[in-house]
Amino acid sequence: MSKNILVLGASGFIGTSVVQELTKRDYKIHCFVRGTSNLSYLKTINSELEFHFGDVLDKETLIEPIKKCGLIINCTGLNSFWESNNKRYRDINIRGTKNIMYTAAEVKVEKIIHISTIMAYGFPDEIPFNEKSKPGPHMSHYARTKYLGDSYAWQLYKEKNLPLVCVYLAAVLGSGDLKDIMKIGMFLGNKVKIMLNSDNQFTYVYNKDAAEAIVKAMEKENNIGEKYLIGNQRLTTREYLELISNISGIPVPKKTIGKNITLFLAILNSLVSKITKKPPLLPADLMRTQFRGSLLFDSAKSENELDMSYTSIAVALEEEINFINTNMGNRDK
Repeated sequence: MSKNILVLGASGFIGTSVVQELTKRDYKIHCFVRGTSNLSYLKTINSELEFHFGDVLDKETLIEPIKKCGLIINCTGLNSFWESNNKRYRDINIRGTKNIMYTAAEVKVEKIIHISTIMAYGFPDEIPFNEKSKPGPHMSHYARTKYLGDSYAWQLYKEKNLPLVCVYLAAVLGSGDLKDIMKIGMFLGNKVKIMLNSDNQFTYVYNKDAAEAIVKAMEKENNIGEKYLIGNQRLTTREYLELISNISGIPVPKKTIGKNITLFLAILNSLVSKITKKPPLLPADLMRTQFRGSLLFDSAKSENELDMSYTSIAVALEEEINFINTNMGNRDK
C-alpha cells in the first residue's frame, strides 16, 4: 500500500480530524486545500504536511496532486441546510465530486475513500436501514446532492473500475466545528428559546471515531466496492439538548413548538432569507429533515469489519463545547 496519501478538503471539520488520525501512522500526508484556506490549525497537527492548492471545480488543479498519491481520501462537500444560492450544493457536491472521481479513475489510483453522509440514503422504507438498503426521499438540497454525487462515483466504480470505498457518516460532533452545523453555539449563546416537539431520533458520531473509521476503511484489504455506515449513538432532540445542558449548565428551553407551526415558520424564514441573504433561524431543509421521522441505521458492519467501538456522544459534546468557548478563532470557516 502506498505511503503517499492525499486528503481532499483537509482544512474542513472532517478533513482535519482525518489528518490527525493519519499523523499517528507512517504516511506522507498531502493536503488539497483552497488558496483562501486558513492552514494554521493543520500546521499545529503536523508540521510536515505537503500542501496542494486548488479547487474541486477546476479539474486541472486536481490532476498533479492525485497523480502523486496512490491513496485518496475525499472529505470535500458542502454541508449545510441553507445557502443563499442553491447552485452551490450542485457545484460542490455533484460537479466537484465528478471532477475528483473522474480524475482518480483516469490516473488509476490505488484506492479512493469517499466520505458521504447517512442522509444520502434519505429516509428509507426500512428503519433502521443498512448498507444495502434502497434510498428513500431526501428532505434537503444537501442530502439530495450528496446522493447524486455518490451515485456518479458508483457509476465510475462499475464502468471504469474506480477503486472506490464509501464511508457514510452520522451527524458528527466534537472539537473543531466552527460552522456550528449542530447549533451548539446557538444554545451556548442562549439563542435557543424554544424546543422542537418531536420524538424522532437521529444518529450521532464522535469526530475522532469518524476519522478512525475512515482510516481503517482505507487500510482494510480487499474491500473495494464496500460501503460503511458510521455511528451508533441515538438521541431525540430533547435528549440532545439535555446532554448539552448538563455539560454547559445552560437550561433546556421549557417552551415547545409543534410540527405544523414550525414548518410554516421555517418556510417564512427561508423566504425572508432569500431577500436578506442572511441564514434563517429555522432552515426549511433542516426542519423538514427533523420532522420527517427517525433517521436510524444498523452499524453492525462497521463494528464487525472495521472493529469500531463507538465513544459516548457526551465526550464529543464536552469537547465541542470547550472548543466553541475557547478556540473558535483558530480554524477555517
